[in-house]
Amino acid sequence: MNNLTIFKSVLKYNIQYPALIILGTVIPIAISVGQFLLGIEGVPTLLLMALLWSSVIEGLEIFNNKEKGTEIRILASPTSYLGYLTQTLLANTVLMAIRIIIFLTIGIVLNGWGLLFTFGLFIVYMLFSISIIALAFMLSRIFNKLNSAMMAFSFVSTLFTMLGGLWFPVELLPRFLEIIGMLSPVYWASAAITQLSTNGINIDFLLACIAIAGYVIIFMLLGSFKK
Repeated sequence: MNNLTIFKSVLKYNIQYPALIILGTVIPIAISVGQFLLGIEGVPTLLLMALLWSSVIEGLEIFNNKEKGTEIRILASPTSYLGYLTQTLLANTVLMAIRIIIFLTIGIVLNGWGLLFTFGLFIVYMLFSISIIALAFMLSRIFNKLNSAMMAFSFVSTLFTMLGGLWFPVELLPRFLEIIGMLSPVYWASAAITQLSTNGINIDFLLACIAIAGYVIIFMLLGSFKK
């Protein structure tokens, strides 16, 4: 396979099925606009929940390659499975970046976000989205059926959001649950946004972003292992 064949095919698939893009875009936009109209605080953090599902919609599209037999052809080609995942991740990242730019533009218009704050949010949202897409790739190696992967992701995402600080402050949790929550990218994305909102881009913000990037590497490596 040529260097960017997989990358191009993923983009082409999404263009052919725009409903996937719309599904992953409309909900976050509705949250942004709805919270502005209702005067509710915490839009940047709550958008993580919407991005969680937008990202997994992108990531679990990898099951289409299983059904079409593309994955088998890739494994039989000189392209490594990690290379296949990397190109797929790159294509999905481009699509998520477009969505995130739309969300942030709405935030600037409706909420008056500054450019530095918006740039920080872009970094957090991108890293978080990539980590969830990589998580979906990992689940695709564990489960052969899309329904099974979706059920597993629903369970994992519930734990992530509950223990990661999206439902309520992690300080309200028992210490051992707070420690468990720290093992999820949701916790670090939420922590990064909190730091950004209170102190701007500082060392704690950067460390949280590095932690999220670490999950990308871990999930991609686990997802590339052969069964």
